[in-house]
Amino acid sequence: MIESQRFPALWKACLITLLAALALGGLPLHGHALGDPKSAEEPLAAAQVGDPDITIAYIGEEAVLRIEARNTGLETWRRDQVVLSNVEQPLNAEAVQPLPADTPPGQSATWELRVRAPDRPGAFRSGWQLKQAGQAFSPMMTAYLIVLPEGASELEEKIREKVDEWEQQAEQEIDDLIDEITALILAEVEGFFQRLIDNTCGNVCGAPALIVFVILLLWWRRS
Repeated sequence: MIESQRFPALWKACLITLLAALALGGLPLHGHALGDPKSAEEPLAAAQVGDPDITIAYIGEEAVLRIEARNTGLETWRRDQVVLSNVEQPLNAEAVQPLPADTPPGQSATWELRVRAPDRPGAFRSGWQLKQAGQAFSPMMTAYLIVLPEGASELEEKIREKVDEWEQQAEQEIDDLIDEITALILAEVEGFFQRLIDNTCGNVCGAPALIVFVILLLWWRRS
C-alpha cells in the first residue's frame, strides 16, 4: 500500500492546511505569530537603565538612591501623569516620586531618592514601579542600601571592593553579590557582639556571656 494512503483523506487535508498556514505565517509558532514579533512596542513601557544602584551608609545616616528608567514605549511620559511609586521598602523616602520632566520615547528619566538608613545593619532592597493613573507599566526597578554599624571602616572598604569588582566583571548576579555582602556584615556584627561581651565580662562570665551573645545574635538576625 502506498505510504500516503495510511491517512484518511480528511486528515491529509488538515495536515496540508496546517503546513501551508505555518509557511505563510498565518498561525502562531511557539506562542508567537510568524512575521508579527511579540516585542511590539506598547504605548507605555519602561526599562531600568544599567545595574541597580548600590549605596553604602551607616546606621541612621541619610543617603541617596538613584534609579534611571528609559522610555521604551510609544508615548511621551507626562510630568503631570507619570509617577515613580514604591512597592518595596521606601526606607523613609516619599512613597510617590514625581516625574522630573516630560520624557519622550527613547529618552531617560532619573530619580534621586533621599532615604535614611535603618537602625540595624544589613542589605536593604528598595523596589519601585512607574505608574500612570494608578496602573503600573514597568517592571520593578531596584536600588540597594547597604547599612553598616558604626566604626566599620574596614568592612566598608571590603564591600566597596566587592561592588567595584561586580561592576567591572558584569558576570555575577546581583543577588549573589548581596548575599556575599550580607555575610560580611553578619561576621562583623558577630565580632562586635563577641568583643562587647569580652569587654564587659572578661573571662569570668563563662556560660552567661555565651547566652547573652546568642540572644543578641538571634535578635539581630530576626530584626
